Amino acid sequence: MPDERDLRARVHARDSSLRRLKTLTGAVAVAVTALTGVFAGLAAHTAAGRKLVRVTVQSKVARAAARQRPAVPPPPALPESGSDSAPAPAAPAQPPAAAAAPAPPVVVSGGS
Repeated sequence: MPDERDLRARVHARDSSLRRLKTLTGAVAVAVTALTGVFAGLAAHTAAGRKLVRVTVQSKVARAAARQRPAVPPPPALPESGSDSAPAPAAPAQPPAAAAAPAPPVVVSGGS
């Protein structure tokens, strides 16, 4: 019967080791979740939405100068469509050059 006791002891040791491993795995999962929350809170605290905004004070003269914008001149008047007094569009100085015939693409294949 010593073999049966030895077998039971080994089975018991295996089962207790598996229980310890399961407990340790759960504890590590809880710790990782807590650390993730801590780092997420730290990142949210230092995010761009919470940066310090500097306010500059401008004098009345500077504000008035900023409000004044240069006047844009109106566009030139269009010629009347019914009159023949409109100048004819100028002919192009040189006709566009004819496109050269494209050379066939160079294809290199690997190997022989």
